[in-house]
Amino acid sequence: MNAKEVALIGVMLALALMLQASPFKIKTPWGMDIDFVAVPIMIIFFLYGFKETFLGLLLLFLGLSLVAQTSWLGASMKFLATFSVLIGLEIARKLTRIELRNLDSKRTTFFIALTLIIAISIRAPLMMAMNYYYAIPIWFGIP
Repeated sequence: MNAKEVALIGVMLALALMLQASPFKIKTPWGMDIDFVAVPIMIIFFLYGFKETFLGLLLLFLGLSLVAQTSWLGASMKFLATFSVLIGLEIARKLTRIELRNLDSKRTTFFIALTLIIAISIRAPLMMAMNYYYAIPIWFGIP
């Protein structure tokens, strides 16, 4: 990893932590807030790849553990949610054998559709299970 990669990961991490602390969130009718904390982490994926993104995600977990109101529990849930999308991106990239630096319109559309299907297929059941068996019992002190 060269200095340019380290610097960009640092900048994206700082941006992600700033987005966590900012009040800019979209409220949903069912009480959930949609934030943009994972967007800088996904930008790392498109610029450098899986390994660098995973490093950025680990550092984001550490940073969110310190700055987020939900501490390590919220940081771990953000890590798992973002990691599931990252896995979807990587699986779709390997299945389509697409080079992220040379995207054309036909393959890009297929890549995006495949990524959405895979990422949602991983994220939805994973996060439901993690909420039910991990986060809610810890947050509310249920044994």
